[in-house]
Amino acid sequence: MNKLLIGRSFLILTVLAACTPASVPANTSAATVLLTVPPTPTATGTAEPTQTGAPTVPITFPAIAFVTNRDGNNEIYVMNADGSGQANLTQNAASDTYPAWSPDGKRIAFTSDRDGNSEIHVMNADGSNPINISNNSAADDFASWSSDGARIAFVSLRDGDLGGLYVMNADGSSQVELATDVNKYPAAWSPDGERIAFNTNKNGSPGEALMINVDGSGPPIRLTTQSGRLSWSQDGTWIVFNSFHDDVTHWEIYVMNGDGSNPGNVTNNIADDRYPVWSPDGKQIAFNSYRDGDSEIYVMNADGSGQANLTQDPAYDIWPTWQQR
Repeated sequence: MNKLLIGRSFLILTVLAACTPASVPANTSAATVLLTVPPTPTATGTAEPTQTGAPTVPITFPAIAFVTNRDGNNEIYVMNADGSGQANLTQNAASDTYPAWSPDGKRIAFTSDRDGNSEIHVMNADGSNPINISNNSAADDFASWSSDGARIAFVSLRDGDLGGLYVMNADGSSQVELATDVNKYPAAWSPDGERIAFNTNKNGSPGEALMINVDGSGPPIRLTTQSGRLSWSQDGTWIVFNSFHDDVTHWEIYVMNGDGSNPGNVTNNIADDRYPVWSPDGKQIAFNSYRDGDSEIYVMNADGSGQANLTQDPAYDIWPTWQQR
């Protein structure tokens, strides 16, 4: 997507939120680590050539991966939590999107059409050893990891135009459908790995968020309506999501309890704010916003304060995800 070059300054907004899910202590310094990881175990999917130009970037844990078209096509980048050290991990002529860190922080699942259609791939955190693990002629998108790293949920169109929510082992084996009529957003695993939240139009409500037990037991639980991306805090207390709840003209970021109660708007901005995700410590939320004229990656405290533009690039920057471990 072509974007006009817009000069911008570093933006910090302090927002009085309608919901204050957690008090946010001052950030503490973390040790500097390298994006150098052991080889990914052999998967049942299709192995691809190892990346030959992927940078090894000194980063401060936890890093943020995101999607940008600044190199002329969609690529997956990584950066420090303060926006420094932005580097291309995928370096491929295909479209690479929707990154998701594994719970141990050593791998990234993502969507790529490098094999002719959208498939779920997994690569090492430095961009090396990308492997196609979904291997289906239909479009597969929006990977999300279980908390133990053993399984990956994804959305597939293999059953027709309506998306299906599937779960597979992390090597691509044992692909099983859990739900039908699923909207195109990643599912959100609960930290205990027993429940999964997803978006659906099944009950006639656009973007309704339902929660189901992964083992199929019990009825679905309705969490909210008009939701987009959902992300669970690691302690299971909170779910962050984007919604039209307060204004049908643009998206805002909301935080609610893990059972769907007490949703509150934490961005309160007149521009679209979308695709939120929790930091590993639950103190911050990354998201992308269109308030600067194009899409940029922002970060804020869990109560909505301290909103800051991390990417500050005229290209389209979208879909942040935090490194876990």
